Amino acid sequence: MSGASTFTGAADFNGDIDVDGHTELDDLNVSGVSTFTGAIDANGSLDVDGHTELDDVNVSGVSTFTGAIDANGNLDVDGLTELDELNVSGIATINTLIATQSATLQHAGSTKFVTTGTGVSISSGTGSTVILAGPENFIIDPAGVGDNTGRVTIQGDLFVMGSETSISSQTIELADHRVGIATTVGTNLLLNGGGIGIGSANILKTIVWNNNSTSLKSSENWDLALGKTYKINGVDVLSSTTLGSGVTNSSLTGVGTLTGLGVTGNTTLENLNVTGIATIGTLGVTGLATALNLSVSGLSTFTGISTFSNNVFIAGTMTAGDIDGGTF
Repeated sequence: MSGASTFTGAADFNGDIDVDGHTELDDLNVSGVSTFTGAIDANGSLDVDGHTELDDVNVSGVSTFTGAIDANGNLDVDGLTELDELNVSGIATINTLIATQSATLQHAGSTKFVTTGTGVSISSGTGSTVILAGPENFIIDPAGVGDNTGRVTIQGDLFVMGSETSISSQTIELADHRVGIATTVGTNLLLNGGGIGIGSANILKTIVWNNNSTSLKSSENWDLALGKTYKINGVDVLSSTTLGSGVTNSSLTGVGTLTGLGVTGNTTLENLNVTGIATIGTLGVTGLATALNLSVSGLSTFTGISTFSNNVFIAGTMTAGDIDGGTF
């Protein structure tokens, strides 16, 4: 036909139809194989019940697939994609994934990443190890709003392998009984300088190990609360008012003014000034001795000038230099 053809009723073509020009079909039912070598513009619905092979599909509107879709080639999705279940057997690159229900990612038939509700599960990568990789700055934001709220809980052990760990929290609570510092150091020499620092560099206070003195060294004073004492091996050695009973020797060069003195052993004094009653076992004075009341039960030796302005009682042997006054 060289002109326009109009069929008002049914048209039954048992042979081939070759259409070179424009064709408009309100309803097309093809039961056999159809080959389209040019472009097909379907403005209405397209219902395909059988097998369909498409080399290139460009869909600008909403597409609904109620059955299985097997995409053996590349799939490029630029907009929002909602998937109830995703099974990827090859390499998949996803810029943004939003899963409103359970989502599973697989590689080589093995499940690697699963979301359940708001949870995420990552299975083993190699053996019992899995790596969660990210860019240089990796941020975990539990609240998802970037305002430092929410909580991250790690139920297993935490190992930080970096060279620096910085915590900006105002309060840190540790449930363990002991905190280890420099636990990989094997010698006291290498441990030198290890300890605790408080404050910034210009006001730093430290408690560190000093290997030269084989002791922990504090940069600051120690201020005990009232009623507390210094102890050695559980025994008091010093309180705010008393030396401990275990202190039996000293290298004191001055003791101030004593209101009472009791000495049971040998005592040698370069200068003696007694304003109260003094009871001494054995007394040796090599310098100036001035006493108001003195009682000596052992050997007494005075090689310097001695002045006694009150009673002096010596029960043992006395060797004296210059003695002035007093009653013996």
